[in-house]
Amino acid sequence: MIYKNRTIWLDLLTYLLVQPGACAMEAEDPADRGSDMSFYPALVNGASFAALHRRPATETTLEVGAIGKGPDAALLTRRLADTIARYGAHHRGADPLFKWWPVGTEPDDDVSSSVAVLPRSHGTLTINWPEAGHQ
Repeated sequence: MIYKNRTIWLDLLTYLLVQPGACAMEAEDPADRGSDMSFYPALVNGASFAALHRRPATETTLEVGAIGKGPDAALLTRRLADTIARYGAHHRGADPLFKWWPVGTEPDDDVSSSVAVLPRSHGTLTINWPEAGHQ
């Protein structure tokens, strides 16, 4: 996916962080992240991970993809790249919809179709991304 330099990618980062196996990734040595151009979030499975990776596409744009390390890196890297592509094709530019239901209230939507259902001790947070252009 191509982004202009200095673009803020909060929606993409949020979309990726709610995927199964996602986490924030920190490492002092860039080699431990796969490259000095990789950054969080990452997908983790056992001793393998795949992280976001960026590289210059032109003087003013960056291409965002995936890079991984470990015995299952190819599988995780493909999964992360597919997730980035799905976000770019269907949700980029759409405003995510965050809803909160305190404990004791029932969701007014079918939460099974939510991208993320995050139960917490005081309630449930759901996050949905509508199809881009269908808000």
